[in-house]
Amino acid sequence: MIHTYSLPKHADPHALASGTAIVIDVLRATTTICTALANGCSYVVPCLTVEKAIEAAKQITPKPILGGERDGVLIDGFDLGNSPAEYTTERVAKTPIVFTTTNGTKAMEICTHAQSTVLASFNNLHRVVDHGKDSLGRGQDLHIICAGTNGLETEEDFLLAGAIASKLPQDTLCMCETTRDAYNQWQQIHTGTIDIFSVLLESNGGRNLQSIGMEGDIRLASEVDRVDVLPLLDHQTKHITG
Repeated sequence: MIHTYSLPKHADPHALASGTAIVIDVLRATTTICTALANGCSYVVPCLTVEKAIEAAKQITPKPILGGERDGVLIDGFDLGNSPAEYTTERVAKTPIVFTTTNGTKAMEICTHAQSTVLASFNNLHRVVDHGKDSLGRGQDLHIICAGTNGLETEEDFLLAGAIASKLPQDTLCMCETTRDAYNQWQQIHTGTIDIFSVLLESNGGRNLQSIGMEGDIRLASEVDRVDVLPLLDHQTKHITG
């Protein structure tokens, strides 16, 4: 069964115990983490709060990069924000990253009971789909969790959920109603003349990024299969590796 949650609050953490969690925050946490791992960072430690991130960084050797944002803006005292363009090979290779964001790390937090937790973006769509097929083949449910923005549903996350569902075995009877809605929305876009970038520009998250001059991040986030990584969150170590 493929379940989709348009916001983390709609997911029962204990219901995830029998399956695979797929966390989506297209603009921008999961896109940025995919980029960082593709460019060679050692691992990423997601933290729920700024205070927890600062404390976690003190415990890590070699000294990690502190990355993240609040309301889209670089956190005072942090090294990097939440733009995938910042996480270049030159900056992050062979370096741990401690990371906190307004929405994405909250979505990761609820997946503690899942058999496995992966991070999805348009950038690594094929790797996520392959992992989803393997999970379904083992009889596990898929739980697609959209991060949203400040407690509001976001078109960009829902669109990616539909893209993922469209590339999995085509049995809509094995989709919950929300998954079918996401699937249908993706089909309308995918078979039409509107591209992903245009949809992301008009989304809640896209408009927020445009308001702070970060349209380039939207372009990067819209690129399908730009990187070849599958970020896996280990709930014991709290490390995301690819």
